[in-house]
Amino acid sequence: MKYLFFFLFYPVLLGTALAKTEIVWMTDDKRDLQELLLERHNSIGLDTINLVLNNLQAYKIELQYASLSRIDRELQTKKNACVGNRLKTSERLKDNLFSLPVNIHPSLRLYYLKDNIRLPKSILNSQQQLISLNALFEHFPDKIIGKEKNRSFGPLIDKQLSTIDHSNIANHVGVNRYNAISRLFF
Repeated sequence: MKYLFFFLFYPVLLGTALAKTEIVWMTDDKRDLQELLLERHNSIGLDTINLVLNNLQAYKIELQYASLSRIDRELQTKKNACVGNRLKTSERLKDNLFSLPVNIHPSLRLYYLKDNIRLPKSILNSQQQLISLNALFEHFPDKIIGKEKNRSFGPLIDKQLSTIDHSNIANHVGVNRYNAISRLFF
């Protein structure tokens, strides 16, 4: 009887042992779903991620689209969820593991139209740079900064953004990083 049990369940046990561990690779850009895991060149960012993913032969990669808010939740609740090029902050370190950056590209910046806005010297340092976001909004209390919800700009800017009055911040939700940046300009 035990031999019958062994022969019936051996294929199941073997299949389970040989199954690849799944990694859910999350992105907030639907275009990534079309370009990742392909053998063609696209951009520095996608090509670098493809190099990483193609070298994870021991894993089954599931690509998944999600908003930044959902990515935050999934990273806290799933053990096998990953996202590339996520800025490391002390808050995120509490719930997430980080590797070295996959690549670095300067896409997350705060912009303003210098010719349209005259900043007073009192809120600029000796290099003509803004002292702080608080100083800016104290001088322009009716202005609004637009940003993508849950997008980190690093510890210094994130801390300053957290102290600005909520009426001065417009958060855009549910868009990918490229569309969000262009929408914020408009």
